[in-house]
Amino acid sequence: LSADDTFQIKQGDWHQLINPSDQLCHIIEIQYGESTSEDDIERLYFYEGN
Repeated sequence: LSADDTFQIKQGDWHQLINPSDQLCHIIEIQYGESTSEDDIERLYFYEGN
């Protein structure tokens, strides 16, 4: 992703963000729908060092 790019993750898709750069990366996460909660988060540690 570059500055001002957007990316949409579909409901139910596993995802992980990694910044391979030495520069700061700011992510804004937006949830929408009838219920917006973090109670359904499942953590899967795939990469070493997580």
